[in-house]
Amino acid sequence: MAEIDILRISASLISILALIFLLAWMVRRIGWVRGGSSRPMHLVSTQSLGPRAQLAMVEVGGRCLVLGVTAHQVTLLDTLPAEQVQRADASELSSSFAGALKAVLQRGA
Repeated sequence: MAEIDILRISASLISILALIFLLAWMVRRIGWVRGGSSRPMHLVSTQSLGPRAQLAMVEVGGRCLVLGVTAHQVTLLDTLPAEQVQRADASELSSSFAGALKAVLQRGA
């Protein structure tokens, strides 16, 4: 009878540990769900420049930051009003980074 109790306790412990690992994997895989669309940062677009370099447009606090991103650093290249970027995205047929950046620069000049 003692062997049955030990087996039952061991099976329960293994089941609980498996459940904990499954939940941890799901949290890492899916991520935490954040409610609403009030995100402080929004990635507008990216453009690859090479194997380890890219340009990125990030909207933060009503401004759009144009960033140069490499494997070792992030450099702020320009700051634009977010309204210009939203209008450029809506008016462009292509949602590519080059098209959006070109439209914003033309409107700003």
